[in-house]
This record gives sequence, structure tokens and C-alpha cells, in this order.
Amino acid sequence: MRTYLALFIAVLLALTLGTACDSDSPTDRGATSLPIETLAKFSSSGYAEPQRLAIDDADELERVWQITTAGQSPPPPLPPVDFGSKMVVLAAAGGPGNGCHSIEVTAATATPAGVLEVEVTETVPGPNCVCTAVATQPVHLVALPRVQGRKVFLDQTRVLSC
Repeated sequence: MRTYLALFIAVLLALTLGTACDSDSPTDRGATSLPIETLAKFSSSGYAEPQRLAIDDADELERVWQITTAGQSPPPPLPPVDFGSKMVVLAAAGGPGNGCHSIEVTAATATPAGVLEVEVTETVPGPNCVCTAVATQPVHLVALPRVQGRKVFLDQTRVLSC
């Protein structure tokens, strides 16, 4: 009797864990990892608040580029993007940060349900870090294949161990 009870509990636990893991995440079967092309990565920008944006057209990219390059003198030229096949994603950390802060789009995945999942990793200093005192507003702008549908940003924080 104990053997059957233990077996029943083990099967029930396995079914529960299997159901809990059944979601639209990058680990789903059939999810496609997308190539990421960095267009710009600056420690200084015009984003005082955190931003996560998916940009689908040239006019919006031009507006975003002005804010993205606000910390550059002279501002670099707008990178060309073929919006027929690509889209642009922006991740901005906001500010004020310091020399130990950074942000990066680390992965992009298209799920079978047509959802674009963008993984963003923000790096912050740990308690023992000595960082430059310059005020920063890190930003990362990337191009990736166009995905129609819902866009989800998955934020992670990495703490530097100094």
C-alpha cells in the first residue's frame, strides 16, 4: 500500500510540475531564438527614466534616435534599418547611474504563439564596488527580425561583485 501511495504522489508531483512549466517562454518547444544586431550602445543618453520600446517604422526610429543620442557630441548618424524585414528594440536604464551601470538586450525569442520575448539585463554595482562618479543613462538599441504580435520584455538585474 505504501508503494502505491508513494508512486501516486510521485506521478501527481510530476504532472503538477509539467503543467506549471507549460507557458509561452523561450524554453517552449518550437520557440525560435532571433539574431540580435547592435545598432548603438551608449552609457549616456537622453532617457532619464527606464524605457523598453519596440520600434516598427523609420519615423519612430528617428524620434527615438534623437533621445538616444542626446548624450553624444556630435550625434552619430541614424543607422539604416530595413523595416520591411526588421524591427528595432530599445532598452534604456534611465538614470542617474554611474560608471558601473549598463544595460543590454541579451536575447530575443519568437514563440510559437507569435509573441516576441526580449530579455534585457541591467548591470548595477554591488555594495563593495568603486565606480566612476560620472552620471550615466545607459541605452542599448538593437535590430532583429520583424515579429508581428505582442512584445514582452523580460528584465533581469545582474549585480557586480567587486
